[in-house]
Parts: sequence; structure tokens; C-alpha cells
Amino acid sequence: MRSFGTWCGGLVCLALVACGGSTDGTDTFTVGGTVSGLAGVGCVLRNNGGDDLVLNANGPFTFPTRLPAGANYSATVFHHPNGPTQTCTVTSGNGTVGNAHVSGIAVSCAVHRAACEDFEDLPSVSGDFEFSALSAMALGERSYRVLLTEDSFDSRRVSAHVVLEVPDGVNYNLFVSCQSCSGLTQGSTRGTGEDELIQVRWEDRAGPDDSAVILIRVSYQSGSSNFPWTLRVRGNQDVATATCTL
Repeated sequence: MRSFGTWCGGLVCLALVACGGSTDGTDTFTVGGTVSGLAGVGCVLRNNGGDDLVLNANGPFTFPTRLPAGANYSATVFHHPNGPTQTCTVTSGNGTVGNAHVSGIAVSCAVHRAACEDFEDLPSVSGDFEFSALSAMALGERSYRVLLTEDSFDSRRVSAHVVLEVPDGVNYNLFVSCQSCSGLTQGSTRGTGEDELIQVRWEDRAGPDDSAVILIRVSYQSGSSNFPWTLRVRGNQDVATATCTL
């Protein structure tokens, strides 16, 4: 005769697992918490160096792997969200599983506001008189500051294309904001190996100098590559659809 301790079948086994047990008789518990402030995509949490969880919305979360009582847990941010670029922090992320589910891990995300010194200055680009361009090449994430200059005082717009040429096998996103404009922030989040393009422009007023600084961020999303991306800023490209008022 089979003893109850060695027999598990059908609904009995399912009931044991649902109540926090496992098929070998060892109790296991979930590890999780709550995320707040999440606005971007691609946020990945990691528990104990390998149990990954993608966060798509604010609210409660639970790591995929259950742990037995007495096991340690250590939750960290493996990848911060993009679009907008955010920085997420974990509190109460380390501990030991007791005889109950863990639900006290807190993840808080906020939009990344880089200090001025985080941006590398690139040469200025003529934005309204003649064609002018610059380029930069790098690996990984970078932030740049570029001055689009007004070189004539007619009614032409100051405008530019910002193009990120992305190598195969990796996905980078491009974000551009205007330091002097009201409300001009754009992002391009296409797929792996696809170039990103953002167009910016603003009205050229008669008399005042309408030059303005644009801030450019190249943000890693996924994949891997040993080949660098190339960033190009091309001035006097007045076919943009987004207009900013200085």
C-alpha cells in the first residue's frame, strides 16, 4: 500500500502546490513587491543573480521562481527603463524567506535628469542658412549637447535631422530635447538594427538670435554588438513635422 506521504496524484498534488507547497514536500514561497513611478519600457529586475522579471506596469510584481523558507533573496535592477529614460531604485530588496510570501520589496522609478556635466559638447551646426553636419561614433550609451545656430535673420526656420545609424544585432533608442524650447522632447524607438531619426525645428523670428541647444541621448535597449553606432546631426533640413516655439 502506498503511504500518503509518498503518493501525489491529480487534484491532491495541485492543491499542495497552490497552497505554497511543492511536489517534494518542501514549502516554497513567492518573492515580490510593488513598483511605482514606472513610465518607460524595458525595466528588468533580477533576483539572486539570475531570476529575471520584466516590469510593464506599476503595481505588484512577483519573481517567477519560488523559494523555500530559509533561502536568501536579493533583488536588483538589471536594466533601467527607456522611453523616457528612467532610473529605478530598490529598497528592502535583500532578506531571508520565512514561512510566508515576500511582498515588501519596493521599486521606485523616476525620469533620468542628467546633470550638465553628463553631456559631451559637440561642434555647432548651422540650422538655417547652409547645409552643415557633424558626426560622432561610439559604443554604449552617450549624451551630447549641440548648438543649432541661426546664421540669417530672414523667416527661415532653424531645423535639423538627428540620425542614429544602428549596427545589426543591437537596439538603441534616440531621444532629443531642446534646452531652450517649450515642450520639445522627442523619441525614436524602432527595432533591432534599425536606424533612428528625429526631426526638430523652430520658428526664426526677425531680429533676435534664435540659436538653441539640443540635448541628444543614445540609450541602449537590447542585444549585443561589437560594432559602434554613428550619430549624425544635419542642419538646415526643414522638412520636420514638430515645431517648437522659443
